[in-house]
Amino acid sequence: MLLRFEGVLSAGDIDRLRELRGSTDHADQAAAIVSSRLWSHPLFTLAVQPRHITTPIVTERTRNVPKLAAIDPAVLGDRNEFRADVGAIIFLNDGEDYAGGDLVFHGPAGEERVRGRSGECIVYPGSTSHGWLAVSSGSIWTVQLWVQSIVRDPRRREILYDVGYSLHLVQLFGPERTADLTRLERCHNNLLRAWAEP
Repeated sequence: MLLRFEGVLSAGDIDRLRELRGSTDHADQAAAIVSSRLWSHPLFTLAVQPRHITTPIVTERTRNVPKLAAIDPAVLGDRNEFRADVGAIIFLNDGEDYAGGDLVFHGPAGEERVRGRSGECIVYPGSTSHGWLAVSSGSIWTVQLWVQSIVRDPRRREILYDVGYSLHLVQLFGPERTADLTRLERCHNNLLRAWAEP
């Protein structure tokens, strides 16, 4: 399941990340900014059920050859201590700032091209084949990271997301429907209890 969350990073966050690039403590400060925004974003955490988030990598892609479609490594870290269940790419500039350079996902439904908006986060299962078309002008700034989830199976994460999102909508638009709220909360918690590996 490919999901898009707008406004994960603010304009101020993005300016700070671009300023930090190349500084000696860039990785630590970038990790602090990005991680705090992701851990506090309710839809991101609902979608990925994070246990661990890797240190984010800030990248600038300029005129280049395409990056061929591939699947992210299943295990990361010097001692293979981190299972990469979910990938996330956050755009630090808008698609109008460059030509070419589409992010392309290949899934059961075919090819899906993405041109992100500044601050938008794209979340995808780690097993999803994806690549980049060549940038013909301008540059693309992104942050990439991976998540180890407490729910390993992407189909189960999708079910939890759908139930949790429905619960959120009932809480917002039908708070008087307490029986429905209770039923959805029970369902979500019991599924999480059955599938989570904390």
